Amino acid sequence: MKSHHLIIAAFAAVVYNFLTIQTGDPDVYEAGFIISFVLMVIFTVASELLRPKPEIEDARPKGLGDFNFPTATEGRVVPIVWGKVMMEAPNLIWYGGVSTTPIKNKIKSGPFGIKTKYVTVGFRYHVGMQVALCRGVIDSVHSFYVGDEQMWIGDQTTTIDVDEEEVYGGDKNGNGGIQMKLDVYTGTDTQAASTFLANYQDSLVGTDRVPRYTGTCYIVARDLDAAAVDGLGAYIGNSTTIRPWKFEISRFPALFSGQAGVQNVINGVDCNPINVLYEILTDTDWGLGFAAADLDVGAGSSFLAASGTCVTEGLGFSMVLAKVLEAKDMIIELERHIDGVLFLDQRTGIWKIKMARADYD
Repeated sequence: MKSHHLIIAAFAAVVYNFLTIQTGDPDVYEAGFIISFVLMVIFTVASELLRPKPEIEDARPKGLGDFNFPTATEGRVVPIVWGKVMMEAPNLIWYGGVSTTPIKNKIKSGPFGIKTKYVTVGFRYHVGMQVALCRGVIDSVHSFYVGDEQMWIGDQTTTIDVDEEEVYGGDKNGNGGIQMKLDVYTGTDTQAASTFLANYQDSLVGTDRVPRYTGTCYIVARDLDAAAVDGLGAYIGNSTTIRPWKFEISRFPALFSGQAGVQNVINGVDCNPINVLYEILTDTDWGLGFAAADLDVGAGSSFLAASGTCVTEGLGFSMVLAKVLEAKDMIIELERHIDGVLFLDQRTGIWKIKMARADYD
């Protein structure tokens, strides 16, 4: 019972007891009770009719400018990765397509709460996003985190379904959850342009303005249930603050001449550091661009012998290179890691590797 009802009831009880004590007449008893009851009803109805009605307004949705997106930096270096690593705070290179779904609560209004009204108390926010991970080609995506919450785990190179609608308490008890489809572009030279991004970046049909971002691994987040051509963004929660994203990915350099099987992978999670050296020397995009014929590879070669030593010793290498670094400095770091040296044979003009091991008579 509400406080003002208690006061009225107490007043009625005082009137009834006063009449009873003063007269002792049974008829007065009955009259006192009736008077008390009538007074209580009158005061209750009057107080309910005169009580101020609360002014409840619907919540208003936020716009794109109100969102707090993590790590959107122009001119940021696209990382190079080796091995199985955690990509923290990947760079957000595009966002848009904001839409909202109202969250309504039922409340009682009017005298004695006899009317029902639905009030908008918040919104579910949907946003499309594109994040760049690294230079490709990656081997797989293994897990996805938002903040410290793991949203997905597995091995995928095409699409990832994330369905954690209640992870932040849902609509009633918190800030909603996460629901999205992540389209993975591994960074090949032939990867197609995103159909989802075409809804926003390709203003005229057939103009083909959406970049394919060849050589760069990136991920597009969109609606979990809708098709990419519908252009519906991912459900990112009931708040405009987006927690940082993290992706665990793996990338292993290709085998070189003389290697076989999985000699480029050590312990299942690390790169063979000799393959990393080979890639730095031969890559024509960000490496030194030497031809394979300029390196001592193949059967009986120094590169193959060093590779076998790393496999035998379980000497792996994993790293995220997220800053500008000269190739020679990276080579020095790898020489230190393997306890060896990369040198140019002056007699043959071929690059060779020699590791400091007890391999002499």
